[in-house]
Amino acid sequence: MNLWDNVLNATDEAFVSEMLEEERAAEERRADAAEERRTNKNTGRRLKKWLIPAAACLILGVLIWGVSGGLFRRTPVNTWEQWNAYLHPAKEPEAMLAEEYRARIAEGPYASWLPVAVCAENRVGEKIGDTVVKAAWTYVGLDGTVLREPEEEKIETLRAEVYSLRNISPETAVCLKYLDRGDALTLTHYYTFLDPAAAFAGPAEFFGALDAAETMSLFYSENVTAAAVETAGEKDVSYTSYFVGADLANTLRERILALTGEAAQADEQTLYGTCGKRALCSLKFSFGFSGRLQILESGYLLFFPDNMHGAGSQSFRIDPAAAASLIRLLEDRAVPYVPDPVSTVTATTGTDIVNPE
Repeated sequence: MNLWDNVLNATDEAFVSEMLEEERAAEERRADAAEERRTNKNTGRRLKKWLIPAAACLILGVLIWGVSGGLFRRTPVNTWEQWNAYLHPAKEPEAMLAEEYRARIAEGPYASWLPVAVCAENRVGEKIGDTVVKAAWTYVGLDGTVLREPEEEKIETLRAEVYSLRNISPETAVCLKYLDRGDALTLTHYYTFLDPAAAFAGPAEFFGALDAAETMSLFYSENVTAAAVETAGEKDVSYTSYFVGADLANTLRERILALTGEAAQADEQTLYGTCGKRALCSLKFSFGFSGRLQILESGYLLFFPDNMHGAGSQSFRIDPAAAASLIRLLEDRAVPYVPDPVSTVTATTGTDIVNPE
């Protein structure tokens, strides 16, 4: 039974009037709703007509900005400001002390040479002489600087035999076997010493002098090869670590050994003024030598030996295209390291931190 059936059957005039009023109100609500739908539809059409050309203009503007260097320019034109802040942070770490056992050749042609590490016995050549070594525990800073010389009565005097290294000139490196036991030295190991003043005409001469084709490998720790790439952005420098597989490590090694160039002495602003990226890795030589290699996209190859306290570094000018190619190879084929947010890594220098008496 609809509304009008109710009206016809109604006997109460007030009731009929109330139902008619409700029907008129319902009709008005339906008319208002229909009008609102028509208005929204027209508004949507107008908005669509406006948004399409506006979006096109926005896309065109982004493309123009990108082509002019804003979006597709990989690095800023001058990157020195970013690298300078990155290499020299405003707040330096607090100075700390370490007690380190140091040995020095006391006489002969190798008196200024520095020890680096234990040499693999299969790299030892013929005996070429005898010498005397002075050794003692010494207080040093974290940068290797001697903070206090050891007392004379605490310095050990040790006899040693001098041996050449296979396929390496004794003008570059030798190894010693001790005849007297030191506090941190054995009678069975061979210890490599290098000339900190050795200079090379280019990377080929440097790697050749170290017989790197036979002795060098990329390394980070015993079982993991790692590397990193630092990238200069508009305001700062970002850092990405990578795991390097065995095949890629061999490829990088061969590409590094094939680099050509010449020795170069350049200040930091020259090195980094146009450097968009810097690749970092570590090199290890089987005769006991190791160090950190840096490949700068600006066309420089830098090497910093371990355990030589800032001495013996090498700097070579290489083809910027070759440097960029090596960095791209690392970025394209290595696996980025994503740290576990739950785990905690603890680093140690391997020596006890102590305070002088």
